[in-house]
Amino acid sequence: MINLFKFERVRNRLFINFLGIKFKFTSFNNWGKCNKLSDFHLLKTVNELTNQEVTKVKAGTIFVIGDSHSVFFSGQDFLSYKKLKYGITTGCQSMPAFKNYHLGAVLAYNSMKENSTTNTLNKTKFLIKNSYIKKGDIVVLSFGEIDIRVHLFKRVEKDENGEFNLQSMNDEIEAILKNYLEYIKMLQNEEMKVITWGPVASQNDSVPKDFLLPSIGSEHDRNLATKIFNEKLEELSHKNGFVFCSIFNKLVDDKLNTKTQYYVDGYHLGTKAIPLMVEEFLNKKVLIIKDKEVLINPELQP
Repeated sequence: MINLFKFERVRNRLFINFLGIKFKFTSFNNWGKCNKLSDFHLLKTVNELTNQEVTKVKAGTIFVIGDSHSVFFSGQDFLSYKKLKYGITTGCQSMPAFKNYHLGAVLAYNSMKENSTTNTLNKTKFLIKNSYIKKGDIVVLSFGEIDIRVHLFKRVEKDENGEFNLQSMNDEIEAILKNYLEYIKMLQNEEMKVITWGPVASQNDSVPKDFLLPSIGSEHDRNLATKIFNEKLEELSHKNGFVFCSIFNKLVDDKLNTKTQYYVDGYHLGTKAIPLMVEEFLNKKVLIIKDKEVLINPELQP
């Protein structure tokens, strides 16, 4: 007997698959139970990375805002969404020191555009106006992966061999970063300490296609663009007084193939990547160790 339909879970949505065609059945704010990533787990990670005896995590909060990759900082192996307000969601908040505000499928390119499709600017202003983020806060920005995976290669020109032109790719990346820098400066003008989280490596070509997560270009094309994007963003950080953090180089091999072991759905990082993030935040002195405590650096400097 042939099954005419079956239920399928795709990320945080439930679909009916009828003869190979997926229809949205319902969606959930959260799949599964929020697993608490305790102080103990974070301390264990820090001890292993530093070979120091660290016994305590000091209270404090780093705010992460942006696309769905911001949810990584909630410390879950699934995308958790709890409604806040104004179309903003937050995650399980189970990882010490971090709190994320997911703004939607936001783009660096239109981050300063009034009334854009994803409404990034207005949502950010809402967070500021209502003191979800405020003067003196450390704010991590997670933008760029969707720009590169979905939109960039619509605009990049191809050469006579059908390959994406490198100069055109560079030009389009610089256009994205020009707008993104305006957004970063807006937050700096609000006297926030800005950290940019470089876009992660794109999905491996072996990952089954997901119509909810479209992509253009090959894995190598997207990762090359991500590499260039991160390098240029790091240069901007030195010139404009914000901190750049990225684990991109640890997510790819020397041929720019994505290491799938760090991903939970082919697109988003899981908890296996948390040690990479913690190491980067320690190296950039976002997190520091003092008197056997791991704490958020109160004197964070770019």
